[in-house]
Amino acid sequence: MTQISAAGNLTIDIQASRWRLLIANATRQEVLLEAVAGHAIRYVPVFATRRKLPESGVLYPDQIQRVMLGWSKKDASWHLGLVFEASLAQQRGSRWCELAAWPDKNGDVYRDLAEQAGQSLATNLSCRFNVVPPENVGGAATTTPPVASPQPRQTDYSRPADYQPTTTSPSYYDAPQPAQPASTSQYAPPSQQQPSYGDYSETTDAGAYTQQPAYPETTDAGVYTQQPAYPETTDAESYTQQPAYPETTDAGAYTQQPAYPETTDAGAYTQQPTYPETNDIGTYTEQSSYYTGRVPVAETRPLPALPVKMEMWTLQGDGSTQLELVRSGKWARNKLLRIAWYSLWAVVYVVLVAATFLSDIADPNPSFLPFLGIATAVIVIGLAFYNLYELITRPNRIIIDGASGTVRVMRGKSEKWRATRTDIESVYVTQVVNRKAVVQHGELNLQLAHVSGDEFYPLLLESQPKGKPTDVDLKVHRRPRKDEIQDLSLSGFYTDLQAVGGYIAAVLGVPGWYDRRVK
Repeated sequence: MTQISAAGNLTIDIQASRWRLLIANATRQEVLLEAVAGHAIRYVPVFATRRKLPESGVLYPDQIQRVMLGWSKKDASWHLGLVFEASLAQQRGSRWCELAAWPDKNGDVYRDLAEQAGQSLATNLSCRFNVVPPENVGGAATTTPPVASPQPRQTDYSRPADYQPTTTSPSYYDAPQPAQPASTSQYAPPSQQQPSYGDYSETTDAGAYTQQPAYPETTDAGVYTQQPAYPETTDAESYTQQPAYPETTDAGAYTQQPAYPETTDAGAYTQQPTYPETNDIGTYTEQSSYYTGRVPVAETRPLPALPVKMEMWTLQGDGSTQLELVRSGKWARNKLLRIAWYSLWAVVYVVLVAATFLSDIADPNPSFLPFLGIATAVIVIGLAFYNLYELITRPNRIIIDGASGTVRVMRGKSEKWRATRTDIESVYVTQVVNRKAVVQHGELNLQLAHVSGDEFYPLLLESQPKGKPTDVDLKVHRRPRKDEIQDLSLSGFYTDLQAVGGYIAAVLGVPGWYDRRVK
C-alpha cells in the first residue's frame, strides 16, 4: 500500500486494484472518493456538493474521458482531476473535476508523486492519463494510453435512481486505520500552503476563484503548450502564461480569494468554509469536513478477531482469503422442538373434535366450536410441515472464497446458490435501529450486478440481535434522526453483523455499505 499526501489534509491511498481519496483530522480518516478496478467510482455527498457531481454518489467509467495532471503557473501547483464526457459535463457546467493538488513552486518536487497518483487512478478506470508539465521542467505534454484494468470492465452499471451512499466513510474493505501523513518515502507539501478541503470548487457566477485553476480536457489530438490545457475551443489560439479560468458568464478580474460555491447572495466570505448537510447546530474545523458540534466523533475500530458468533451463525476462517458462515445447531434443535410442539397440539385438537362428534354427551355451545377445532388443527399441522420444510431445505453453510472470488450457499454437500466476484456489486448490512441506538433487526445481503430481476440476494437474517450497544455506541449513535447508507467501516463494527459484513467485503474485494433504518 502506498499513501501520498496532498494539499488540504488529503491523502491518496493506492493499492493493487483500489484508489481512494482520504481526508483526515486529528482522530481519523474518511473516504471522500473511491475507485475500484472493474467497478463504478463512489463518493460521499459532501464531495458531490463541492464538485457538483450527481447526487447518486456514483460515477461510471463511461462518463469519464480521462485523468489529467497539470501544473499551473498562477498558483505554482500541480492539480490532478477527472475530465468528463460531454453529457455529464453539460449537466455540471464543466468538464473538469479536481481531486487533489500539490503546491510546488518549481514544478519538480512533487511531480513524480502526482504522476504516480494519476497513473494509478487511470489504471483502475482503464482510461487515458495526460500530464501537462511546467515549461522549465517537463518539456511537452505527455499522454499515456488506457491501461487494462486488473478485472473485467463492466458494461452494465444499472443502479437504482434513488441510491445514495454514505455521508462520511473511512474504508470499504479493510479495518479503518488511524490517520497518517504518508508512507516513509513520501513527503507532504508545506503545511502553510495547504488550504482546507472544500475551499476549491467550480462556480458559474462571476467572482473570486481559488488559487487552484481547473484543467478541462480537449478532445482534439495535438501537442499541448507548456501551460495546462484549458477548455475546448473551436478556434486555433495560443494560451498565455496566465491560466484561463473556464465557464463564467460574467467578465471580471479574478482575485486570490477562494470562491465559495453555490450562493445566490453577493457579499464577503469569511475564511471558514460552509459545510453542507448537518442536522445539528455546531461548527466545523478548518482542517476538514468533520463536524465538531454536540455529536462526538466515532473512534475507528478494527474488525474483531475471528470467529464471530451471531444469533444463529458463526463466521470462521483465516479472514483474508477464506471465510465460512456456519449455522448453529441450536437453529435445527429449535425447529425440531417447534415441529414436536405443533404436532402435539394438532393431535390434541383432532382428539377433542373426534370425541365431540362420537360421544353421547350434549353438543357444545356454541355449535361451531368443533369446526373451529378442525380449523385450528389444520393450521398447526401446516406450521409443523412448514418448519420441517425449512429444516430440510434451508442452507446451513455459506462459503466465501477470496482466492476464486466465489460465494457458495450450501445445504450439506448440495450447492443451493453461487455467485462470482463479477456478479457482486457490494455487500449490504441493513439494521433497524430505534432512537435509543438499540438494534431490533438485521440483514446481510449481496448487491448483484447485471441482473434483470431482484438486485439483492439475502445471505442471512438476524431477527433477534443479541446484547446491548456499548457506552461508546450509545454516545456516537445517540438518537439517530434519519435513515442513511454509509460506508460499512464507518459503522465502527459495533455489532456482530457489521463485523461479518466487513470480513466478507474485504475477502471479496468489493465495497461494503451499512444501511441504517431508524424506527
